[in-house]
Amino acid sequence: MKSNNIQNNNRTRRRSANMKKRKAIKRRLILITAIIYVFLLLSVLFTFSISLVSCEEKQIKYDIILPATKSQSNGDSVEITDEKAKKEIISSEQLYFDDVLYLPLSVLEKLTDIKIAGDKNKLAFILESNGEHAKFIIDSTDAEVNSNKVSLSGKSIMLDGELYVPFDFFEKYMRGFDLEINKEEETYTITVSTTTEPQFILKAPAQTLAIEEKNVTEITTSPIDFVLDLSSYEEYMNPSDRDAFLFIVSKDSPLQNNYVPSNLTGTIFTRSDRETRLLSKYACLALEAFLKEGEANGITGVTVTSAYRSYEEQSELFQQEIQITGSSEQAAKNVNPPGTSEHQTGLAVDMHNMPSASTAFGETKAAKWLATNAHKFGYILRYPANKTYITGINYEPWHFRYVGRYHATKMYELGLCLEEYLDYINQ
Repeated sequence: MKSNNIQNNNRTRRRSANMKKRKAIKRRLILITAIIYVFLLLSVLFTFSISLVSCEEKQIKYDIILPATKSQSNGDSVEITDEKAKKEIISSEQLYFDDVLYLPLSVLEKLTDIKIAGDKNKLAFILESNGEHAKFIIDSTDAEVNSNKVSLSGKSIMLDGELYVPFDFFEKYMRGFDLEINKEEETYTITVSTTTEPQFILKAPAQTLAIEEKNVTEITTSPIDFVLDLSSYEEYMNPSDRDAFLFIVSKDSPLQNNYVPSNLTGTIFTRSDRETRLLSKYACLALEAFLKEGEANGITGVTVTSAYRSYEEQSELFQQEIQITGSSEQAAKNVNPPGTSEHQTGLAVDMHNMPSASTAFGETKAAKWLATNAHKFGYILRYPANKTYITGINYEPWHFRYVGRYHATKMYELGLCLEEYLDYINQ
């Protein structure tokens, strides 16, 4: 009996000890679980705070730096960077619509002599210094620069009384603004030139038929005094069949996909990092005389980057431009669709002395000499700045087209582009 009681007591003590152990393990598990939950919660909060800081640090700002000759604006948005300039910083949230970078015109109105006028559907901003102007239609990509029709990369937007215009409008159509992008700090900076007043690249359409046709004819037959002896090139600059090269290539008059010009000839002025560029023989030798005479006049470094292009090559370029611009309509303003490119004729050439083609080339001594003298060698500047509304192609100071001296000189003296000239002679 006594032995049984002792055994029962021992079992009771063991059960009690086991229960205590289980309770202790349970408490430890609860504590560990609580610690893990707290750690996870802190991790989530820490990660979230880091992402907020990162987003704040990566938020793109837009800086506009202008000479501090204007009255200083009051408000936290204006920051004086030094005695000569001031900076207005605008959050990126105010500048991007559908992934297109915009600029509110009120910023320029406040800090420059640009004035905004118009109604809620159509507004203009006017450069008071010279009377030049641009017009924008709200919720439309259509616009005008000094009466030249242009197309914007995005619609003009009116938001809370502010007119927003795609930023690349200022890159394409204005000068007097220096643009800089700092990718590391992710900022955009506009500096307004202190020496050149803001102005538009596209000027008002020139008045045509500036001189009498009789005088133009005399000009085309007058001898030209070149620095070099170019007599061996005369037939190519001034072909006896003067109408042979006078035609236009466009969407209304396209070339077949199998069209290849005869007598393709390699130009000695091909840029050194390119394969030899080809042109129709007359265009090639006239170009050779053109650039040799240029060198004799101090115009150096101008080389050919593009000339004849096949239908297939043009198709590839056009597809690439669609990827960049997002639509075939926008792409066609920079690159001709296949079959409508003058490069397929072997009569068109791209040439400049810059790393890549840019409208900035048009401001160089070389570009001005080329544009002024091209007609003497049978070439025309094909896409002038003031003819975009007619050609449908943006200004290209590097793109020249061979037509022969007679017609090139008439176009130059009359102030006509190829489209206008063909209409003129057909009347």
